[in-house]
Amino acid sequence: MDKIRIGPDAGSTIYDFIGKARRRLLIVSPWLSPACADLAVQKQWSGVATVFVTTNDESKSHRLALAKLVERKKRRGPIRWWLLIPGLALVFAGLFALFQVFTRGTLTAELAFLLLLLTAGATLSWAGRGKTEKYFVSLVGRLVLYLPKDPPLHAKLYVADDRVAVSSANFTVSGLKHNVECVAYVEDAELANEAIRQIDELLLREKIAVFCKE
Repeated sequence: MDKIRIGPDAGSTIYDFIGKARRRLLIVSPWLSPACADLAVQKQWSGVATVFVTTNDESKSHRLALAKLVERKKRRGPIRWWLLIPGLALVFAGLFALFQVFTRGTLTAELAFLLLLLTAGATLSWAGRGKTEKYFVSLVGRLVLYLPKDPPLHAKLYVADDRVAVSSANFTVSGLKHNVECVAYVEDAELANEAIRQIDELLLREKIAVFCKE
């Protein structure tokens, strides 16, 4: 059944709308709050394929919410064998030669050369072991950051399974609990698919950053 709600409690109905999603969930909102981001992550954990489209707004609340949607991870880059092997060879050769110097009991100019050799070997080995890279993994199925400032993203759209909600309410505590908002609901599989298609088409035309689950 098609519905429309206008008033200070209109945004709160979006909580129920999202809570009833069982297969797929699309949230398009320029701004979000940390508590609302938690709700999206919970839906993903419950098995609902969740896509979140938002902005990279600089406000503190928005940044905290984005941090709820991603996990920072580390990985080591490819080993550069052309540096690692010569480096290890220099280290072992230097250690062996250094042992020989100490067993002979003669600390000569050889010592300075061997220390330099060990330093060079250690440097090459360190460079060859592969650089540690930091990256982000989405905690929802897909997190999309709409980056253009002109035109800015201002749409608020929610799709839960085969139901669509078009609203003035952002996915924030203010939008869903405190502000006077309007929400129009339609249950129609074809319309839900078309809404998702148009969002995908928009994102293909604009500059975006995408974070996916591993």
